[in-house]
Amino acid sequence: MKKKISIITIVRNREKSVGCAIRSLNSQDYENIEHIIIDGASKDSTLKIIESLRSPNSVVLSELDEGIYDALNKGISLASGEIIGVLHSDDLYLHTGVLRSVMNCFEDHAVDAVYGDVNYIDSIGTVVRHYSSQRFSRSKIQYGEMMAHTALFLKKEIYNEFGLYKNYYKIAGDFEFIARVFTQKNLNTKYINETLVSMKIGGASNNSILSRLRTTIEIRRACRENDISTNYFKLCTRYFRKILEFTLIQRIIKFRICKN
Repeated sequence: MKKKISIITIVRNREKSVGCAIRSLNSQDYENIEHIIIDGASKDSTLKIIESLRSPNSVVLSELDEGIYDALNKGISLASGEIIGVLHSDDLYLHTGVLRSVMNCFEDHAVDAVYGDVNYIDSIGTVVRHYSSQRFSRSKIQYGEMMAHTALFLKKEIYNEFGLYKNYYKIAGDFEFIARVFTQKNLNTKYINETLVSMKIGGASNNSILSRLRTTIEIRRACRENDISTNYFKLCTRYFRKILEFTLIQRIIKFRICKN
């Protein structure tokens, strides 16, 4: 029997997108997938869509929660797979072999974590930004950098060893968790040099200038809590890298290079 992977989807009032997320997971050609869906007591037709599309190997919990990271923690607690990944309700796996590629990496029992790249798409599916996780290293954490969270897959034993997400973070709980784990343990990681997930733009951490400010403040707090030396200047430099990830900027740079 192949190893089981548990994919956690947290959702609340996402009737327009949750169906696409579930279908992208159901289309995966890996054999042993458990889908944990944590719904925050949706008021629209989200639950009806979930029930119509859920697979026999899914678990659905619908109740009020205390936010994103509380919901993720519920999902992790319910997960029975050896490997855990996250697919948010606005995310899609880019092709049917994503989880097979991920789980092939975990055939090496020494591997603790696998991660790849993400595309950010707009409302009509156009790629507006490419997030490469290849740059990630422990030394980049002090600059507020991390791999793409929704393209990160971890052994469940990592959560058992280091604990879950901290609920008092509203935006940067995933960064804090990664900072906590990767600075305390020399994980054996595997980077997949391909885009695994498409994400719709406008998430909690980047949907306004105010949310970006709050994210930076929370990242500074996470670094402080994990004894990582940083400052706001270092953390703000990550935005220069993000600008270069936008496809329009990449096209302009490529054009200028070709023209010269």
